Amino acid sequence: MERTTETFYKLIKSEEEQPAPCPRSGHCMAKNKNHVYIFGGFDEPGKTFRDLWRYNTATKTWCKMPDLLDEAPQTSVSSSMVLVNNNLFVFGGTSFPFSKQNSNELFLYDLTKQRWLNFSQALTTNSRHLQSQNHNIVLKACGCKEIFDSKPIPKYGQSMAVTPDHRIFIYSGTLGTQYTDELHIFDLETFRWVEYKFCLIHGLDSQGRYKSEAIVNEDRIYLFGGSNSEHYLSFDTIDTFNLVTHSWENVTTISTELDKDKQYVYPEPRKAHSCVKHGDNIYLMGGMCSIMINGGKTTNRLFNDVWILSLKIKAWSKISENAFGNGRYFHTSAITAEGKILTFGGVSYNRYQRPMRLQDQCTRHIVVPSLRHITWSTVVGRLQRNGKFNQQTFKDLRFPKDFLPLWTGLN
Repeated sequence: MERTTETFYKLIKSEEEQPAPCPRSGHCMAKNKNHVYIFGGFDEPGKTFRDLWRYNTATKTWCKMPDLLDEAPQTSVSSSMVLVNNNLFVFGGTSFPFSKQNSNELFLYDLTKQRWLNFSQALTTNSRHLQSQNHNIVLKACGCKEIFDSKPIPKYGQSMAVTPDHRIFIYSGTLGTQYTDELHIFDLETFRWVEYKFCLIHGLDSQGRYKSEAIVNEDRIYLFGGSNSEHYLSFDTIDTFNLVTHSWENVTTISTELDKDKQYVYPEPRKAHSCVKHGDNIYLMGGMCSIMINGGKTTNRLFNDVWILSLKIKAWSKISENAFGNGRYFHTSAITAEGKILTFGGVSYNRYQRPMRLQDQCTRHIVVPSLRHITWSTVVGRLQRNGKFNQQTFKDLRFPKDFLPLWTGLN
């Protein structure tokens, strides 16, 4: 695959002030067909955010979602979020100072009713749910265990994903100075937690990891990167959780990239990066790692690259060395059905090599968009510039009805 130095496009605010999220890092992101959602995050000095924002990918506009009763999670830094049907599920997280108050609660934001619900708390007060809990343990012949109704411990920086049959996967994370390798799945049909304990054969040889990325593909969940107190996880071998056998398996990858010595190279180990999946490819962007310098001191190295992993042949290729202009980490990314990656926020360094939180939105098509998408984007852009971007114009131009959700912000 041809490598490019082309950067992502940065969406700059128009002269007319538009609502948008503040600069932040450590937020979480989820998306559906037409919208991207971000929740929470952190900015210096010690400021945490509990706001939820929706970004319309067609109109390129932000909308702050209501929280009239102030019910959003208090622990809103390095939490995790997935979208199931019309509900956002947020798990875990911490507040500031970091690790002083961690969470193991599962929250729900109903996009129809536009309000938060402490889902974990609601379950504890539901008598029918309590009666169904028998805390049984399933012991397999190999020694693996499935422990029902065992909740995760309070933590942050965990990996989270949702399977096609609506099970929420949560792995690892940190308590602050300790890392956990626990794996839980929450079933949205039975409303029960299951913790998985592994034998020596089917477990992972690691202490867990912080700020890795989890991607679902068919009957596996792939874990990318992250770090613990010993090391950063590499990308030549990918740890995967088999959703059928409920066991960990290693997937060995290859690389198409050669260094100057004609040796194959892979993405450098990192954490706080972002990953998205489109078709049979996974895209890895940005991140950071700590490296040793003279005198035994450490410094942070920021990554500014984009790698692609072909799931068909398990091969890595680097497609960009200058994705964002400057390296960034603790950002989030999502990809639309049209194949456009959107990255928001994170941390970069200014010219004085000091960390700064970002507010920019970076986008890039990784596939050629459809004629329908190009036409819609062109029309929206011109109407916005002419000040005629409204419902009446939509009716006057007689757009097909299936464009209406893009226009109004409905799902």
